[in-house]
Amino acid sequence: MKKVVLLFIYLFLSDIVFAVWNIETVPDTDRNCGMYSSLKIDTNGYPQISYYSGSFTGEYSSIAIDSLNNPHISYYDWTFSSLKYYNGATQSIQTVDATNGVGMYSSLKLDSSNNPKIAYYDTIYGDLRYASYNGSSWSYQIVDSSGDVGQYASLALHPSNQYPRIAYYDWTNMRLKYASWNGTSWDISVVDSSSTADLGEYCSLALDSSGNPAISYLDATNGILKFAKYNSVTSKWDIEIVDSGTGGGGGGGGGGGYAYVGYYSSLVIDTNGNPHISYYDYTTRKLKYATKTGLTWTIMIPDLGTTNDVGGYTSITINNTGKPIISYYDWTSSDLKCAQYVSGTTWQVWKVDYLDDVGQYTSVALDSNQNIYISYLDITNFDLKLAKYTGGSWQTVIIDGGPGDLKFATKTGTGWTIQTIDSQGDKGLYTSIDIDTQNIAHIGYMDYTSIDTNYATGSSGSGWTTSVVQSAGNVGQYTSIALDSNGNPHMSYYDYSNNDLIYAYKNGAQWVYQIVDSSGDVGSYTSIALDTNNQPHISYYDWTNGDLKYAKWTGSGWIYTVVDSSGDVGLYTSIALDTNNQPHISYYDWTNGDLKYAKWTGSAWQIKTIDSVGDVGWDTSILLDNNDNPSIAYYDWTNGDLKYAKWTGSAWQIETVDSSGDVGQFCSLSRNAYGDPRISYFDLTNGKLKYAYFTPQTVSIKGYIRDTNGIGIDAVTVSLTGDQVLTTYTNSTGYYEFLNITANRNYTVTPTKSGYTFNPVNRNYYPITSDQIDQNFTGTVATVTYFIKGYVLDISSSGVSNVRVTLSGANSGDYITGATGYYEFSGLAAGNYTVTPTKSGCTFTPVNRTYSPLSSDQNNQNFTLNVPVTYYIKGYIKDANSVGIGSVIVNLSGTNSGIYTTSSSGYYEFINLVSGAYTVTPTKSGYTFNPVSRTYSLLNANQDDQNFIGTYIGSGPILKYNPTALDFGYLDPGQSRTLTFNITNQGTGTLTGTVSTDRSWIKLTPTNFSGNSTVINVTVDNSILNKASGQYTGIVNINSNGGSGKIDIVVKATCVLVKPNPADFKIIDKLTFFGNGIVPGKTTIKIYTISGQLVKVISVPKLNQNGENIEDGNELTWDGKNEDGEPVTSGIYLYIYESPTEKGIGKFTIIRDQ
Repeated sequence: MKKVVLLFIYLFLSDIVFAVWNIETVPDTDRNCGMYSSLKIDTNGYPQISYYSGSFTGEYSSIAIDSLNNPHISYYDWTFSSLKYYNGATQSIQTVDATNGVGMYSSLKLDSSNNPKIAYYDTIYGDLRYASYNGSSWSYQIVDSSGDVGQYASLALHPSNQYPRIAYYDWTNMRLKYASWNGTSWDISVVDSSSTADLGEYCSLALDSSGNPAISYLDATNGILKFAKYNSVTSKWDIEIVDSGTGGGGGGGGGGGYAYVGYYSSLVIDTNGNPHISYYDYTTRKLKYATKTGLTWTIMIPDLGTTNDVGGYTSITINNTGKPIISYYDWTSSDLKCAQYVSGTTWQVWKVDYLDDVGQYTSVALDSNQNIYISYLDITNFDLKLAKYTGGSWQTVIIDGGPGDLKFATKTGTGWTIQTIDSQGDKGLYTSIDIDTQNIAHIGYMDYTSIDTNYATGSSGSGWTTSVVQSAGNVGQYTSIALDSNGNPHMSYYDYSNNDLIYAYKNGAQWVYQIVDSSGDVGSYTSIALDTNNQPHISYYDWTNGDLKYAKWTGSGWIYTVVDSSGDVGLYTSIALDTNNQPHISYYDWTNGDLKYAKWTGSAWQIKTIDSVGDVGWDTSILLDNNDNPSIAYYDWTNGDLKYAKWTGSAWQIETVDSSGDVGQFCSLSRNAYGDPRISYFDLTNGKLKYAYFTPQTVSIKGYIRDTNGIGIDAVTVSLTGDQVLTTYTNSTGYYEFLNITANRNYTVTPTKSGYTFNPVNRNYYPITSDQIDQNFTGTVATVTYFIKGYVLDISSSGVSNVRVTLSGANSGDYITGATGYYEFSGLAAGNYTVTPTKSGCTFTPVNRTYSPLSSDQNNQNFTLNVPVTYYIKGYIKDANSVGIGSVIVNLSGTNSGIYTTSSSGYYEFINLVSGAYTVTPTKSGYTFNPVSRTYSLLNANQDDQNFIGTYIGSGPILKYNPTALDFGYLDPGQSRTLTFNITNQGTGTLTGTVSTDRSWIKLTPTNFSGNSTVINVTVDNSILNKASGQYTGIVNINSNGGSGKIDIVVKATCVLVKPNPADFKIIDKLTFFGNGIVPGKTTIKIYTISGQLVKVISVPKLNQNGENIEDGNELTWDGKNEDGEPVTSGIYLYIYESPTEKGIGKFTIIRDQ
């Protein structure tokens, strides 16, 4: 549950100037577009975005394994409302039945020739259908059309003649039915029916070795699991109760007061003819398993080690030792799980897939080697996935993500242009874009149909060409692209087939690729950057060891190293290189759910945790500004927000850019020429691509131009040059102004008028950070004036920007060069002048130019930037016995800055330092150093043996605690949650102290501590909070003999939840919205389909005839009907609620199709 409100976030830029994020939805009409977005800003300041437009597929999957151990899967494609089939032998996907509305409740079996047979449901006409493949073509039959029939279809093939048998639910008559093919026609019979009971939902069919059918199913009226087995002697069905439930509770991810068992039942018959059933207990919210030996049913709970709501979408099979294996969905954690029976009451439980909301519609099967296969739905990405267990670990792969396209969006002054670049098959996953000097886009991406690495280049005006980079194996995941100085593309990506990191570059017309790292399963989450020598640097994730790694091409070979191995770290990496070609990497810490940042100082990796509030740091994207300060865009998984972190030079500033729904995945960060950030990202709530751009505030420059007597000079031309070019003219009072100038830019204001000279010659703003008033000039009548003009160029004759060119002598002024390096001083009277260029860390030839006197115009007064000479500072930090002191933090400040942590030898170094002023200062708790620091007023030579002597003085206890804040997220009414923080002693002696809180709803255990490490439990009880929903804050105070501190506590009382969820309208006649967010008579709830169509608006609680509220003050109910009074179909629905104090969004599932 989270807020759905568009926030304009103001980002602090300086002591005065602020800026604003503007949010746009890119107008692509596709239903699910914007995943895998990659953004670059062209030279005109326009965004160019590559992205993936996919579809929703993978519901109602059913899996079978052929005789060659290849998986086959039938499933429903929601986007095209059709039945689809995956052939694992040919790794191909085909639409079995394209008739609109068919394919739900698919059930797949393979005959003895490995030909697929599928039973499924027609949602439009309410028919049970059957599709059969004979080796060359599909044939179709309508099995039963008498009423609305065919839901929960379950197929089996007779062991002797391979004829199909189907169990299914008759919705019209609320009964269980059975169909068998006799070779020429279908025999239809009723298995179980009652005039007072709803029978047959969640049915599952299995045949014994003689072909006799058995069916597990739900009695929805009485909330019991039943079992029917055909008796070949009496020619009747023997029916019995397996489990009658225990009462109370609710389930399916929701609440409710319903006592039911038998949901999501799945049946298998072992070689001895004994039934085994997996199912969901809607009462206890648990996965259950039942088996019958002789006359007795034995019932077990396989997943006892969790308090989660588990057991939805179960599927069961039996291995060759007779032990059951069950796949199922964890409602609480949104994970796919699998349980295998061991012995006694012991089960082996695996969390198979857990990175997204995965695991609905599971189906499990075994191959001849007893390897486990599970097909299931990834609802986060709308994909059909397959998991395989071979005895060591689980491997997951996307089978079908729908017919996705590689798309391209760009915005110019006339609006957005949307193009489809590649639509032949499933194209466009893992896109990465770069733009050359001609504003031509270059895009790397994955062809998921052919599992190839692809490349596209072009523009919205010139058209597109596509090519294959590498096609050997399953390659192209986690693609990242960068262009070298010649415009040639370089790419990094993951080879899934061999679990390797691959690097490819285009050499003329040919792509050349090579293996960078093959030491284990490495190469996912790659990111590439090229240094000034066009050499590649790559960050990536080591899946085998859970490490962040970094690889660099030396010119003759690859070297790679582990950057961070503290836990499972290194997912969602993004790399950037600074002006010294040193890498900076943002990435996700999976163990702690944090955003982290690593920087190479030249001798060591400096690692920081940037954001640790909630589960944050997914999909990171990093950039460096002109001063090598990093900025990172990333996804906040806990709140579903897009966030942005920026290093100001002294601290990290963190902002929420967009929180309107579940937004921020697949984010990509870029900047315009002025350094303003732009971010593309995916809006999961609406299935759309979004674009956020940062617009700085504006400032003004105002002043007067007067003569020496203070009288205004009219019609003076006043020019603004630099990052904006404007011209204005003084009025009769001499007044001029420039309004709406973008802040934090470089500008020069220059007055000119024939016959006048001005003092100062110009005014420079480097940069402008606030409104500037009284920017006055004094004009003097002159008979003859001259100018001095030229360029500041580098050794390749390219312009050097941001050089301050100073005029001194008879007049004075400053000019800041732009991208061309141009400067000028005009309106100069005859006299002596000197022109001097300066830029931090740089020298020029000539050092200056002197005019004694200036007696004519001076053109081409150029300066050349010398190649900077760099120096180093090195030394040791040791004690009085010359033993090195490790873990000393050595700080470098001045013209450049840096940090070095000494090893056990005490060695430190700072290299590649330009000439300038520096100070080196060592620090370590419990130590003093002699000298305290070393200062270099002008570093112009290498400095060896810059040593320090450290003396241990002892420190006593020093308090340290982590984390500094605890975000409890949303709590349901009456719910409590416990989080922890650690208190450690970073000094000597024993740390003792107490913890306390300022809120009655916060409970602490223990409340006192003594020792070097203590874990404090913080429990928040929502039942004590006020009735109103919203955010509550509190403080945990820490007092000790080693210092004091505080922990900030944040909790959000939930507003509106749904019970039961899923809501089965065969059992219930209404669902209930409940929670503190319900304000009687004031809360409005709008219900939508997942595609965005409004279904119902609920705004007023029911009143009795006296006008009194007859519902609970914190509840609203809905009868499952739309505005026209018609029952809605089964599916996933969204609801948006709004009260005077709260807005939010949620989702629920309805189980009903008519």
